[in-house]
Amino acid sequence: MARLDEIAELLRSVDAEVVVLNEVDFDSSWSHSVDQARYLADKAGYPYWVEQRNLDFRVLIWKWRFGNAVLSKYPIASARLADFPGYSPWQTVLAGKQSGVVCDIQAGDWVVRVIAAHLCYRSERVRVQSAAMLVDMARESALPTIVVGDLNSTPPGFPKTYTDPDGNNAITTLDQSELFRRSPTDGPLAESDLTFQGSEPYCVIDWILIPRAWQFVEYHVERSTLSDHRPVYADVTLPTEN
Repeated sequence: MARLDEIAELLRSVDAEVVVLNEVDFDSSWSHSVDQARYLADKAGYPYWVEQRNLDFRVLIWKWRFGNAVLSKYPIASARLADFPGYSPWQTVLAGKQSGVVCDIQAGDWVVRVIAAHLCYRSERVRVQSAAMLVDMARESALPTIVVGDLNSTPPGFPKTYTDPDGNNAITTLDQSELFRRSPTDGPLAESDLTFQGSEPYCVIDWILIPRAWQFVEYHVERSTLSDHRPVYADVTLPTEN
């Protein structure tokens, strides 16, 4: 619980309107049956949250429940599963798969679509397929769409970049849609840009992608070892209407 309290304190200090959590436990036996999303929402002051489970499995008294969560200071008008492809059928059955959740959030006069995403860590081919689905999810609605999470992919020119057998890359797929703006945009990278691994980071795989018409005011990777990924947060400006 001490680490959760430290994470909650970090969330309070950042004071973001919306928070995305990847690989969070929901009432799992290995984390003392604590619903971590609920605990952090309560401790950090987020009255609205959504939980999406990548695995929900029980044998006798043992429970394995974990996935992604969105915490919000604004009402979440709707939420649905972002069902990304798995690496293989057997892995999906035995260990679940990385997926996400699509939330439409009523932020004052704006309704914003936030997609909390966690993409496959084993295959760029699967990540490229998932990135194409993210593009489709953004195009299917007139709502401005933000994609947040561990995308497990980094673009060409960055450390530890990969392509699928056809030479495609997940971040490049998102870039080529011309729907999103990201940071950092190109190299060379500073140590302060890197997000993974938390204690000695060597690559960028955690992203906040905002609509192309928006601008970053601040984009910050927190030097923290509370997780094996460093937290990322951003302040953004929205376009003004003429």
